[in-house]
Amino acid sequence: MKSVKRMKKIERVETLSSALAQNSMLIILKNKGISVPKMKDFRRSLTKVSADCIFLKNSLAKIALGDGKYSECVNFLSGTTIGIFANQNNIDAVKFVVDFASNENVLSVVGGCLGTTTYSAEEVLALSKLPDINGMRAKLLSVMLAPHSKFVRVLSAPLGNFVRVLQRKSEK
Repeated sequence: MKSVKRMKKIERVETLSSALAQNSMLIILKNKGISVPKMKDFRRSLTKVSADCIFLKNSLAKIALGDGKYSECVNFLSGTTIGIFANQNNIDAVKFVVDFASNENVLSVVGGCLGTTTYSAEEVLALSKLPDINGMRAKLLSVMLAPHSKFVRVLSAPLGNFVRVLQRKSEK
């Protein structure tokens, strides 16, 4: 018969494995002594960017990470760690976590995984500086439309000049 502690550990690994399977992003933070009220605020704010937070017991997290898509994140597990999971608005979640960590000085980004790609702390900070999805769409749209609008201007310029010449002639 398995002990109660062992059953709780198995349940914890299953919960973490489920969170890993359901989400496309994992950010690992090092906890440097965040207070309970600040942690509550942090968790509450994470829900606004469709993210979740789990304190990680490193030995159990290593088992849950195993050979899955986040297996490279095992290297980031040392000390008191927190896992941030998100499936939607990944860049918004990264921005929020990095901003909170830099403002509070009680959390630091250790690294993360997005999809099957592993990112160092510096790369996660670089990801946080990317524009949000709507900003990226706007930039892409402007890049795609720029040649067309220039082409239309080039085609309409001679006709516009011709109309202006006719208008000046009619005014005289």
